[in-house]
Amino acid sequence: MANARAGSSQHVLVSFSAAPSVVSTPKWQHLQAALRAQLPLRNIHWRPASNTAIRTIQELEVDLVPLDTPRDEHTQIPVTLLEKPLLNIYVVNTDLEGYRTTVKKQIKDWHSDVTARKNQEWLIVHIINPKVQTATTNFFKGTVLEKIRADFNIEKRERCVQVAWAPETDAPAVWAELINKIKDGILKLANTISVFDFRIYLLSRQCELLARRGYISDISRKAAAFLGAFGRRLRDVEATLPQFFIESWIYSSALSVVEYCDNWASGFSISDSKLNSFNAAKGELLDLARTQLDVIGVTVGHLPQSSQFSSSCKSTSPGKRTSTLTITNDELLEAINDVEAFYKLYIDATNRAIEMYTKAGRKKFALRLHGSLAALDLHRGKYKSALALYMSLPAHYAPHMWTSLEACMLSKALDTHAHFEQKKDMEWIHIVLSYLKSYIDNLGSELLMHEQDKMEYISRLVESLHQAAVKLDADLAHPNHPAVKLQSSPNARIAETMDGCFLDVTVQNQLPCAVAAGTYVLDSSELRVAKLCLQYQHRKPPSKTPAIRKELPLLVHVPRDLLALDVTISPPDKIELGQSPMLLVAVSTGRNHIVKAIVRLTSSGVIFYPKDAFYSGNKSSEPLEVVDNAVVLEDIPKHTVVTFMIPHSDTSAFQAMKIVSEVDYTTVPEPSLSRTTRATHVVITALPISANVQDFFRGSRNFGRLFSKFTISTTGHQHVRIRDAHLMTQDGGLDGVKISPTATKNRDVVTVTSVQSANFLFHIDSAHGPVRESLTLLIRYRLLRQEVESIVEETVDQVLADSPSPHQHRTILINSIVKALENDAGWVDLYGITGEIRVPDSEDELDEETAKLFKKAIEVLKEHKHPYPPEGNWREINFPVEVPFMNIVASANVRIVSTPFSEVSPRPGTMPLYAGQPISATISIHTSFHWGSSVGEKQPRYMLRYDVEEMARDWLVSGPKRGDFAAADGETNVVSLTLVALHHGELALPKVFITALPMAGELTMGSMAVPSIETSQTHGAETVLVLPRGGRSTFIVSMGSN
Repeated sequence: MANARAGSSQHVLVSFSAAPSVVSTPKWQHLQAALRAQLPLRNIHWRPASNTAIRTIQELEVDLVPLDTPRDEHTQIPVTLLEKPLLNIYVVNTDLEGYRTTVKKQIKDWHSDVTARKNQEWLIVHIINPKVQTATTNFFKGTVLEKIRADFNIEKRERCVQVAWAPETDAPAVWAELINKIKDGILKLANTISVFDFRIYLLSRQCELLARRGYISDISRKAAAFLGAFGRRLRDVEATLPQFFIESWIYSSALSVVEYCDNWASGFSISDSKLNSFNAAKGELLDLARTQLDVIGVTVGHLPQSSQFSSSCKSTSPGKRTSTLTITNDELLEAINDVEAFYKLYIDATNRAIEMYTKAGRKKFALRLHGSLAALDLHRGKYKSALALYMSLPAHYAPHMWTSLEACMLSKALDTHAHFEQKKDMEWIHIVLSYLKSYIDNLGSELLMHEQDKMEYISRLVESLHQAAVKLDADLAHPNHPAVKLQSSPNARIAETMDGCFLDVTVQNQLPCAVAAGTYVLDSSELRVAKLCLQYQHRKPPSKTPAIRKELPLLVHVPRDLLALDVTISPPDKIELGQSPMLLVAVSTGRNHIVKAIVRLTSSGVIFYPKDAFYSGNKSSEPLEVVDNAVVLEDIPKHTVVTFMIPHSDTSAFQAMKIVSEVDYTTVPEPSLSRTTRATHVVITALPISANVQDFFRGSRNFGRLFSKFTISTTGHQHVRIRDAHLMTQDGGLDGVKISPTATKNRDVVTVTSVQSANFLFHIDSAHGPVRESLTLLIRYRLLRQEVESIVEETVDQVLADSPSPHQHRTILINSIVKALENDAGWVDLYGITGEIRVPDSEDELDEETAKLFKKAIEVLKEHKHPYPPEGNWREINFPVEVPFMNIVASANVRIVSTPFSEVSPRPGTMPLYAGQPISATISIHTSFHWGSSVGEKQPRYMLRYDVEEMARDWLVSGPKRGDFAAADGETNVVSLTLVALHHGELALPKVFITALPMAGELTMGSMAVPSIETSQTHGAETVLVLPRGGRSTFIVSMGSN
């Protein structure tokens, strides 16, 4: 015998009721309290019906509740077993007359109520007073009890018990028989509960425990699994059940579980991460309920026997039904009998499931149910709404790879479109193309809805597609359709005798019927069906998210045709700042004798002016033909380079221009064949060099001189070779202005890099005052790369001088040498010093003859030296230079004199200077207004202030160290000072700072005008030798007396 204990926190319910005459007395409360004192039930011995072993329940909690307290739910949900009483007790306390006249009817009403309840036992308790029972035992013993037994205890089982109890005589023994009857009633019921009810009870207890722990999503999944699994078990006995009992039970239970889950969830705060899971679980329950409507609708004829609805129907018949009962769900009964009520119920249930799937983020499941609504509209004859749904759904299925559903919806859309006789427009064409894609990608005929002649159906569909495409007003592009599969060779072949390459391409038709031929265009291909163009981009754009490719992309190697027509674009050889910007365009004919070439240039944000273009080089005197904003070149021989200049709009805001050149041309061998070459060029718009200037005024007894120092730097990473720089006046010169360089005439070429600049110094003399017109700084330069390329070209021409086919090898050799130099920059430093070019090993695969010529060329380059004077073409750039204006040019001079009144400086070494010795000195300040006013202008006078530099460590200055004076043009002001050297050594003399004071009476922007001034120290490089002071002193010190 096994022991068990009721471990649930939910108690067994027992209803405890009585006649109104008993309930209204105080004795009723005492009676309930006395009975509750005997609880819980203990030592219950139970023998289950399916087991011979006796189990002992040590303790079982029992709650006494009024009969009308427990919920009597009219539903089939699996959560209400313990919410109903297992035993109903009715208390009687009356005499025989009262029983006959009143109580019997009350018991009868109660009895009718409790016996109609499923899975509930009942018991009638007759309470008598112990004193009355003892006094009248011979006459009235059991009289009322026997009447009750006779009227209600018609079964052999005893359901009536008498208890002799009074509040003042309460003892446990009084209740022994009643307690035993309660145990028997509960155990009797336990042996009569069906497996169906017991399984529901177990599930309800599990769901309640999960709800208490907050696992609401698990409740929905557990209930859905139970409904599905136990529903299949019920199919085994379906013949004994009412029709649609299983569908009604699953439908009602699923909806009720959703309701319970919502109630439980209201007591918890569900996080966003778990909310989707919760809504998804509810959506599955609602979808399960909707599936039961599929079964009912197909069975009663409200829905057709199509795959959209019949997939949920059982495949076998339950056999002859033995039950005559019907289901109790009024909503389903109405839907079975009324087709419109069924449709409304079906749409509502489907929309509820769609809404819940959408909240859960399960878009694919929601879209699947939209297909059911479309099928329902089609069945009900609502073709417009059905067609609209069918045509919108495939676009949503495709991204999720639900190919079977997509194919089904596409097929339905085409069928509905045909049935409704809609116009075959572009929207219909897209549906057909998507349907054919589904046919090709997904095993073809297995996903088609038409079973009779599938190939004929596809052929008719393609033919209808062709007819619809013919009627289109314009081309309709559809990218990457799998109707055809193109496979190209990984290597293209140069045509040799003409410009261009050959590429072998295999086109495979994936459809079971014929299609039109295709045209291969650059990196795309197209299949043309009338005005329908199926386009294929073979260069896949980069995707934001990594995707799994079915096959690796095919990379086609197209070799460069070095003898084809080519276009290069570069800045012009001569650049003048402030003038209209231009570009130099060079067209190289290569192997082609050009009949006619039309050159077009385009660039984003830049406007070209072809009408103002002109030839450069040898054809500069000839007119340039321009038609429709394109430059036209005619009759150009082979291996010829034609250059022209083309103006364009301002590009100072750009660092570089991205230019697309397009040339349409015909050749003498093939005059009827028009070729097009298109290329992208990047032209740097920023100047390769920059020039910064520093100006210095240095005064003299005449007019003074202006020195200008120009620093030339690179603006990028390229090395720039500077040949020379010239500072010049405008055409015709300037009267009285003379410009001279300070460098030697035989200056070498200078290389300017990002870390090394070049300086050029010029001095300007002006006889007539300030130079009011701008000068020009002309710099002749070329990039190191261009210089070396030019040397390579000359060397290759020299090597090929005796070759029978120089044009065949020239371009290949030049490109191979330049490529080798680009790959290794180790030769640059040596070239800058000596001019030698040591070419690294080439990685290009050259034929035997070209390889020999390559070796010969690099040997010649090793012997190259920098020529003098420099040779080759040099680029020019003109910078405008403004000459500065200066009101006052002052020169200050401090000199040592022998006496304060002497005007002659002693010769060096004739007058020794000692530390601590007073030294006489003068300050001479010479002023010139030459660079601030022109000849003939009224000469003003300026008030100036001088200030001698404080040199506290070297000199002690005595005298007027600071003062103001009126300066005039060409005058010299002299001030005497006394200097005391504070230590010996070579000491620099103090500097004199001169500033201009505001001019009285003249205002500039509301304040007094201050003239400009520049001061030079003529003694700035001089020092004086100060000697240590020498000599002897004698002191007599008294040592005291005897």
